[in-house]
Amino acid sequence: MESIRTMLIVQFLNRSITDQFRPYFEIIYVFEFFFLLLFPVVAIRIMQATWRTTSYHRNIRLRIIVSSVLAIAYTSARVFILFHQ
Repeated sequence: MESIRTMLIVQFLNRSITDQFRPYFEIIYVFEFFFLLLFPVVAIRIMQATWRTTSYHRNIRLRIIVSSVLAIAYTSARVFILFHQ
């Protein structure tokens, strides 16, 4: 259990670690934030197209839609973590 806790603490980057590489991490954060904002728009379009198609079985369509909803939830959680950093 201790190794899992240590791994999570090590992978969480805060400003005190990234300040010495300030311009590089700011550029990375801007790119990440752009893609995080772009993803829900694309995912909603995919969900709409999946719901309207009739060539897939209903269970496959629901599986794609639920996976997209979970991915949007992960993306919004990542945005909150990015603002917290």
